[in-house]
Amino acid sequence: MSNDITKKPEQPLDSIADFDPEVESAEGDDNQRSSRWSGPRVKFTNDFECVTNEGDAISGQQRIVIDIHRTEVYWKDGIPVTEIVLGPGQKYRDLDAVNALIPQSEWRINRNTKKLQGPWSRQHVLIFADPTTMAESWWASDTIGATIAITALRDSIERMRRFRGPVYPLVELSDCFMKTAYGGRQRPDLKIKGWLRADGTGVAAIGAEVQSPQLAAPSTPVEPAAPEPSKSPPTPRWSGPPAPTPTMPAARTLDRGTIAGFDYAETQDGRYSISKDGKLVATQASSAAMLQWIARQAIPAPATPAPTPPTVPGREPVSEPSLTEELDDKIKF
Repeated sequence: MSNDITKKPEQPLDSIADFDPEVESAEGDDNQRSSRWSGPRVKFTNDFECVTNEGDAISGQQRIVIDIHRTEVYWKDGIPVTEIVLGPGQKYRDLDAVNALIPQSEWRINRNTKKLQGPWSRQHVLIFADPTTMAESWWASDTIGATIAITALRDSIERMRRFRGPVYPLVELSDCFMKTAYGGRQRPDLKIKGWLRADGTGVAAIGAEVQSPQLAAPSTPVEPAAPEPSKSPPTPRWSGPPAPTPTMPAARTLDRGTIAGFDYAETQDGRYSISKDGKLVATQASSAAMLQWIARQAIPAPATPAPTPPTVPGREPVSEPSLTEELDDKIKF
């Protein structure tokens, strides 16, 4: 009796990793299994709205993407009469070459280009699940905009699965601008809002802090590290009383006055200006020089002495102070 154990090949989680929009050749096996998807069909209209074939508007709603399929569809009178689901690793046939072998009487008018198109076309099919009820729906499309959206989603799923294992994206059914040869238009957009683990542990929202992996407990107890000594604030270099705040010196009162009919005034630089009847007549460097200048101008030339006023019996004669006495009183050396 043989002890050899034959292991069953590991089954893929889904067909997401096998999504490949590349074509192979005109030859291929037409005897592939046919598929009919369950639940309502989702459509992106030319008015940039996402609706179902039951008439429900679902733009902005969230769905879990649980699978992606690639199909080849044979159309007749606007109805898909044959649908081939490609297997893992299988590429699309060159449907342009396949259609060339079919009489043009079986061809159809493309709804976008308004030109004749062969009956065979490639389609991408996304299987959605409502995050609340888990009810399924599906979206099938063969447009360039749909291919861009689904390819970008497939790439994000593969990158996330390398780090978090078997996860599924929670997407928002939306649209975005796409450049075209005619200026541009809106296309379908599947905005990723979170991730659902296949084992049902929950949704990890994009942007949330990633939890660090839990490490196994060590076999021997590890003593806790000693706490670091607290750092005291740095001691200031000057520990004495605070330095006095500098103060501005008080403004000095400038000297001004009148002597012998001359008005004098001290300026800010210590000089003296001398004026007579409102007109500036001289400028001197100091108060002493100012007084000497006024003395020279005010003392008249020698003249006949004035007559002595008559003496009143019993009264002392009163004399006016001379200019010399006034200047001597002003100059205090």
